[in-house]
Amino acid sequence: MADRATNESRSKISLIVMKLLHEIGINKKTRKWRRYVWTQHETLLSSINTHETGNGKKMFVFGSQIEGSTTPGLKSDLDLVHLADIFSVRSVQDADTNPGYYKLQLLDSFTMEAMHARPFATVSSTSLAIDRTQRIVLNASFFFYSDATEIHGPAATVSHGDLIDDFIVAVRVATRTQEDISWLLRPRQNTWITQNDLEYFLEKDLFLAPVGNPLSSERHLEWRLSFTVIERELMWRLNNTQISCCVLMKMINKCFITPAVGKCVSSYHCKTLLFHLIDNTDVGFWKPSNLLTCLNLMLKTLSIWVESGFCPNYFITNENMFLGKIHGQLRTRLHSVLVNLIEQDFKYLTQIGCDGLGQALSEACSRHHIQPDAIHVLLEGFQRRKDCDVQSGVAISFVISSVFSSYTKLLHFGEMAALRTLMQVYPTCSTVLQDVVPVLTALVCSHFGSQLASSRIATINMNCRDMEMAHMFLLFGTNSDVTAGNLKLAGFYLKLGYASLAEEVLISVDQNFGHFVSAVSFVEPMPCKMETNYKVVSEEMTTDKIFKSCIALSVIYLPSEIHCILPPLCFEMFRSVGADPDLRDPQKDYWYDWGVVDARPYMYFLQHQTYSVLGMETHRMVALQNLAWSITQERIRHRETCLNLLAYCLRQEGLVNPALKCLLLSLEVKPEHNAAVWQIVDMFTQIYNNQTVF
Repeated sequence: MADRATNESRSKISLIVMKLLHEIGINKKTRKWRRYVWTQHETLLSSINTHETGNGKKMFVFGSQIEGSTTPGLKSDLDLVHLADIFSVRSVQDADTNPGYYKLQLLDSFTMEAMHARPFATVSSTSLAIDRTQRIVLNASFFFYSDATEIHGPAATVSHGDLIDDFIVAVRVATRTQEDISWLLRPRQNTWITQNDLEYFLEKDLFLAPVGNPLSSERHLEWRLSFTVIERELMWRLNNTQISCCVLMKMINKCFITPAVGKCVSSYHCKTLLFHLIDNTDVGFWKPSNLLTCLNLMLKTLSIWVESGFCPNYFITNENMFLGKIHGQLRTRLHSVLVNLIEQDFKYLTQIGCDGLGQALSEACSRHHIQPDAIHVLLEGFQRRKDCDVQSGVAISFVISSVFSSYTKLLHFGEMAALRTLMQVYPTCSTVLQDVVPVLTALVCSHFGSQLASSRIATINMNCRDMEMAHMFLLFGTNSDVTAGNLKLAGFYLKLGYASLAEEVLISVDQNFGHFVSAVSFVEPMPCKMETNYKVVSEEMTTDKIFKSCIALSVIYLPSEIHCILPPLCFEMFRSVGADPDLRDPQKDYWYDWGVVDARPYMYFLQHQTYSVLGMETHRMVALQNLAWSITQERIRHRETCLNLLAYCLRQEGLVNPALKCLLLSLEVKPEHNAAVWQIVDMFTQIYNNQTVF
């Protein structure tokens, strides 16, 4: 009877935990979103690289983000694999080479024969080396990113503010061996992989990643066989219970194992453990009411592996994944931690801090005595707080991230080249890409129209045909998002003296700038917080629709557009003149020569300028007050630029002292690379000359 009660209680708690995980993103809809967005990101960057370089450089996205096996609290990094197809090589093994490891011998580019070095010869290239049998091979240690902050196996961790990327350079496997397919042929209790899948998985890419066996004397020359593409496919096949187990193991690792013994257990160990257990259990075992039993089995199996010191690779079972990572006293301490967790009988779940899971579970169990018919009611408050916030936040954040790299990359190689690339990509691209190419095209068209108008204004050659073409491109650019394209169009009208047209555009932008519109800057790697937007979740919106209804991009002006913008933004393009170049990171600060401003403050700035021209005093002062208010908001990304715009408006109002205070405050916000210094110089020059402010 006691066992029956325990089993019933375990089933009830399992259902509660499943419900809680559902509300923080472990559900079909969020997993679908993650897969859609990161597949889009992968395909888009690969397509742009192909048209930019002509060499078909391929990029892959792997890991928890695209698999859907993460939550916001886990803060999983992004795994990016770049194929290094710049050498002609063949994979070779020595008699004593461990399973799953190879050397890559260089082939002659003309004869395609394997290359050997003469005795006592050396190679001049750091990317090559000579092994003990005189073969010329690729030097695996060369293929790491120089700005990596950490190295984990083949992955080089690179930080970009709050965003962390794991970069891996890999080589595609040209031919298959028996070692590559043996995992498909072994018997399984579970039928999740069948003989019919053999041909499907044989078509998937295999890679060699630059990491050697820890015990090898030539580990710096060895490359490990990687099944990451197949792993991703397998993760996509898992049901919600299996994914939930994987996520709980990652949370346990983060909250209990890592603090006790350090980062010796990785998410890859958790995934490997799950694959092995699915193979050896029935399909019916992995159901929601059995979640805690499944989790207990994972902990016990991991404990056995740690005690024996052997973790079998799922694809090459005689490869030990604990080798070089878990041994000696560390192994003893890790085993003790796992045994302690197992003996707690799931009480540790209430201590999990990720995403507030432990606290929510504790409250649910204590207040309602785990009544199954009350599960939905007791979690209703938690659902309201988490459900839409997480799902729409995940959707919007990842959509923006997928477009971010492509947009900045396109801007770097010129507007016409960017348009040409997009026009070449779109007709042949997949359905996944057809959602995002229109957004990128509109953004680039907006730049091109502004650039064309700027060139004509600079030469005082207001050719009607050219200006009409510029206007056409700017109009097309309004299809990018809620605000950016329209604000550039309004600025264009204002620059040419069409204040009434600018007012019409600004009224429309103000009306569309609703509560659920998220302000985003493309010159930062990832938005900090996203507005909750129920439409994103309920309507399963595409990238194109998300940008047009939910995103307010910061407005970007390139140096080639300088004659098409108002004076204060011109100053922004010279923010780095005279500044210490050592304080500028070329990887992150490439935008310092651009004029970049947040959408909402820029809208109020343009309103102030427009109503000044139209002589609408009340509207002008309201716009000025709104501009001052908008700068105080939490999510402003370019606060110093907005303060500079406010100072410019105050100068126009004759309020010199408040304007100076704004500029000094701007310098406090960003002491270096700040255009406020130019406004201060300009202001004092005009005071000295007793001239009228602009």
